Amino acid sequence: MVKSTGDGLKRGHIGGMVYRVVNGKQVIQEMPSSYRDRKSEKQLRQRSGMKNIVAAYRLVSKAIQECFEDAEGTKRPYHRFLYHNLLLDPVAMTANTIETGRWIPADYFLSFGSLPELHPEVRDDGILFVPINTREWQSGDALRVIKIFLRQRFDDGTVGTFMEMEDIYCRPGIDYEMNISDPNLIAVACIHKRLTGSKWKCSTQRLILL
Repeated sequence: MVKSTGDGLKRGHIGGMVYRVVNGKQVIQEMPSSYRDRKSEKQLRQRSGMKNIVAAYRLVSKAIQECFEDAEGTKRPYHRFLYHNLLLDPVAMTANTIETGRWIPADYFLSFGSLPELHPEVRDDGILFVPINTREWQSGDALRVIKIFLRQRFDDGTVGTFMEMEDIYCRPGIDYEMNISDPNLIAVACIHKRLTGSKWKCSTQRLILL
């Protein structure tokens, strides 16, 4: 319904048009043909997936502070962690458990950088094999190993976990092997790190689910 006031300007909507007054001038706009339903299944899944990413960040935050080369200025590691992992298919929790620290493990990005990606191999004998390429590895480079251990499983599919991390200074050309036969070890990540001046460089790596 459109109403006219004493100034001759119209306010309201009729058909597919909206009449507004901005700074004393008449503005006519088309009504949007559709709107985003915040309660739609897709929107609910995206918001739930966001909660799972935040829960994962809280778990690994201490281990990845210098592992995002694009974290500069206001773009802190937290924001870059969210940015890269929101591009993945959302992993939706079935309950609002973010405050408890519970989450659903997913192969999230734990680093993003310019060093060549590592290609760890999970072997049948319970060994994680990480090739250390002589051409890509320099003296003083570190291999950051992040381990996620199971604390408790819950009926809604979420888990309680804790993290351990270690920096290993590998020699160029000497491959790294790690025993992953512990049944409570549910995920691991290996990140190549290099301190250049005052800045860290790293390889782009995702969490490996075991």
